[in-house]
Amino acid sequence: MKTLEEIRKIPNLRIDTLADDGFFAFWTDPIDRRVYSIILSWGGGWEHFSINPVKNDKTPSWDFMCKMKEMFFKDDEACVEYHPAKKDYISQLEHCLHIWRPLEKELPVPPAIYVGLKKKYSE
Repeated sequence: MKTLEEIRKIPNLRIDTLADDGFFAFWTDPIDRRVYSIILSWGGGWEHFSINPVKNDKTPSWDFMCKMKEMFFKDDEACVEYHPAKKDYISQLEHCLHIWRPLEKELPVPPAIYVGLKKKYSE
């Protein structure tokens, strides 16, 4: 995760409540002016980001979440959006999504070739 100093420089981010292990904030999308609530935390062995639209009923898209990952996490960090077993599913806010990264070990990731060809090989 980026440092708090780096995060504070994100345009249109207003940190509302700051604690030792994270913060609650509002972020306004500069393109469509939608406002989102954000929780960022780094306690309990995890870095965690959640985002929820404040006044609309649209769940953030994959592309939008990629933008959030770039804003709040470092480029060399692998992060994940979990799809838990159905019995473990929790949804307190219908359109809220989360990004997670464990602090004590690296996330396993599949070999890149399992996902697809990198651009230089597909041309």
